[in-house]
Amino acid sequence: MYSQYSEGRCPCVKPPNRQRGFAKCEDVEIPLSPYSIIFLKIFSLLASIYCLNIYYDQVTTGDLMHVAFLAYYILILRSVVSFTELCTEDIFSDLRILTDYATQVLVIPSLTTELWMKKEVAPFEVAVLPVSLGCLAFIFFIAMEYKRRDITDLVVLLNLIFMVLANLNGEGALLFSLGAYIIFASAYVCTKRHCGDNVKLDDIFNAAVSTVLLITLIDFEPASFTPAPINWLLGEG
Repeated sequence: MYSQYSEGRCPCVKPPNRQRGFAKCEDVEIPLSPYSIIFLKIFSLLASIYCLNIYYDQVTTGDLMHVAFLAYYILILRSVVSFTELCTEDIFSDLRILTDYATQVLVIPSLTTELWMKKEVAPFEVAVLPVSLGCLAFIFFIAMEYKRRDITDLVVLLNLIFMVLANLNGEGALLFSLGAYIIFASAYVCTKRHCGDNVKLDDIFNAAVSTVLLITLIDFEPASFTPAPINWLLGEG
């Protein structure tokens, strides 16, 4: 199903006259040993579970009515599903494609919307815009069984900008938002923008997204679980 339309804008499926200047996705060599790949899978899973636990216990104190939970659930599911690649790439391939695309267009938007609500950057009707854009892109993919790379690019770009804007009021961790911006943007461009159908790159992307989740935890509730040096960087003493 989805595997037939996994990447509509990947250079390796472009017409011959548009392939110039790009390496074929299947020809990309990944200098990772099997142990490194397993480590990345385990890191992504444990990091996402840790973030969910910290967010639930120390940020929301048990309140489940927060959009950010969607980001943690998606990445946990994506990390679990990624282990099926160790058996064969044909098992659960459609589920891997769905969860991978959900990671691209829903994780950052969910965190961004939650940041906007927490910091009261905009009214609720405007604050839900980031995650709404991600949902529209995901629904389009499910309905059409096709990834529009231009739509994905728009969702990623706007949400990364929104994430930084959430901290421009001087109350948040702008330094860490910029770090998250750079990590996610680099991972997206390098592993998804040009070679979205290469499953060998998925673990690198998942690990990068897990790192972004760890960084944004600081943005949600810095004082409750960060050491003194980070509080000093945040200007809190």
